[in-house]
Amino acid sequence: MATARDSGDGEAREPEPIAGQLGGFLERASLPCLVIDPEAFSIAGANGRALAWLGAPRDGIEGQPVTALFPNITEPVWRRLARPLLSGLRPSVRIQTEQLQEDAGSRLVEIELELFDDPDRPLLLARLSGATRQTASAEALGQSEALLRSIIDTAPDAIITIDASGTIESFSPAAEKIFGYAAEEVIGRDVSMLMPTPHKVRHGGYIERYLKTGEKHVIGIGRETTGLRKNGERFAIELAVGELIQGGRHFFTGFIRDIGDRVAAERRATELQREITHVARLSAVGEMSTTIAHELNQPLAAIANYSLAAKNQLAGQPPDIAKAVGFMEEAGEQSRRAGEIIRRLRSFARHGETERRPVDINDIVREAAQLSLIGASAAGVRTAFELAEPLPSVLADGIQIQQVVVNLVRNALDAMVSDEKLSRREIDFETAYGTQPTNLRVAAALHGEDYVAVAVHDSGPGIDQSIADKLFEPFVTTKQSGLGIGLSVCKSIVEAHDGRLWVETNDMGGTTFYFTLPIHREDDRW
Repeated sequence: MATARDSGDGEAREPEPIAGQLGGFLERASLPCLVIDPEAFSIAGANGRALAWLGAPRDGIEGQPVTALFPNITEPVWRRLARPLLSGLRPSVRIQTEQLQEDAGSRLVEIELELFDDPDRPLLLARLSGATRQTASAEALGQSEALLRSIIDTAPDAIITIDASGTIESFSPAAEKIFGYAAEEVIGRDVSMLMPTPHKVRHGGYIERYLKTGEKHVIGIGRETTGLRKNGERFAIELAVGELIQGGRHFFTGFIRDIGDRVAAERRATELQREITHVARLSAVGEMSTTIAHELNQPLAAIANYSLAAKNQLAGQPPDIAKAVGFMEEAGEQSRRAGEIIRRLRSFARHGETERRPVDINDIVREAAQLSLIGASAAGVRTAFELAEPLPSVLADGIQIQQVVVNLVRNALDAMVSDEKLSRREIDFETAYGTQPTNLRVAAALHGEDYVAVAVHDSGPGIDQSIADKLFEPFVTTKQSGLGIGLSVCKSIVEAHDGRLWVETNDMGGTTFYFTLPIHREDDRW
C-alpha cells in the first residue's frame, strides 16, 4: 500500500506505488481515493492524490482509524453504511461530512463508498471530492436553496423529511393540505402520528430494521398504504421514500400522493363489474327456468305418489307397515333430489363478495355442468366428461368459475338443440367407463406447467362468421331473448383470474370454448 516517505532532506517525495490490481487502479484514478479495511475500519491505503488532498502526515496514514480523518462519522455508523455494500444489496453509498484541517478550519467532503473485491479480502474504496467553505459560493448556495424551496412549496405531492428516529424535520405545503396539519403542529413530533394502526406502532421497527440490515422494503421502491388525517380520516396514499446521509446522520424523505379518489373509482368499477356478473348469472337462471321447473316437477310428483301409496298401505286391513316404510323412503329420496337441484340453483344465483381460495377445478366443472345439463338428455344431447385425475388446485372464486362453465355449456346446448342434424352428429367417445356415443364433451386437463384448461366441445353448427370477431363483446348474441353479456362477462371473469378464454372449431364440426386458470402455488400472494 502507498505511504508518503521522507527522502532524508526533509522534503516529501511521491508515495511508492501500490502493488497489485488495486494499486494500479488507485494510481490511475482521477480522484483522491482511500482504501478502508471493513473489519477494523482503518485506512489500508491511499493514492498520491488522496495524501496531497488530505494533507496527510509525511509518515503516511496507513493504520489510522477512519474516524481520525472524519470525526463526525462514528465507527458504528461506518459499519452500518458498509453493511449493504458487503452483502451486495447496494453498489455504492454517498456520504457528506466534514474534514478537520490543520488551520482549525474544515471543508465539506463528499465520499462515494463502494466495495472493491480484492482476491485476498474484501476492501472498501472511498472516492473523495468537495470544496473548502472559504471558496464555496454563498450566492450559488442561496440560489440552490431558493430553487429547492420553490420546488417543495409548489409540488402537488406531500414532501416530508424525517430523521433516523422518525422525528419530522420538514413538512411541505402540500403535506399541510393533504393531512390537515400546519407545519408547526408536526415538526419535531414522531411521523407515526400521520399513520393509522397497525402502521403507527410498527414504523419505528421498520426504520430500526433497515438501519441494522440495509435491506430495502420501501426505500427506492414505493408502495400503496394508508395515511391518517388530522380529523381521524383514513385515506389511501402512494408512498415513495428517499434516503440521505449527511454528516453521519440518516435522513429520509417521503413523497406522498393522495390516491383516495382513484381507489374509490376502482372500488366503484369493481362493484359495477360484480353487479353485471350477478345479472348475467340471473339471466342464465332465467333461461334455464322452464327446464328446471320441469325437472323439479318430476320429484315433486313422485313424492306425492309415494306418499299416497304409503297412506293406502297404512289404511289397509291389516296395514302393511313394511311397504309403507318403503314408499316413504322413496319419497325421501325424491325430496333429496329436489333439494339438491334447489341448492345448486341458490348457490349459483347468490350475490356475495368475491372470495378466492384453492379449489378443485374438477369439482367446480362437474357441479356446474350438472346444473347446466338439467333436461339435456330429453333434448337428445349425450354428454361425456373427460376430467383428468388428479389435477392441481387453482386459486379461484368457485361461484364465478361455475358461472363461466354454466354459460359455456348452456351456449353449447342451445346451439345443438337448434341444429336439425343433431341426431346424426353423434360420435363414439372413449371414456373411463367405456365407449359411448356423445355429441357434447366437457374436459379438464393440464395446460403446460402452470395452467389448467377447461374445454367445452359441442357438435352444433359452429359459429356464424358474421359475429365471430365480436363474439366476446358486450350485447353480441344470436339468441332471440339473450342479453348478449354472457360471454363478455365470462371473459372478464377468466382474465381477472389471470387466465385466457378463446374459441376454436373442433373435429366434430362444431365449436370448442377453452379457458385456462393458473395453478395455485403455496407461495402465491394475493
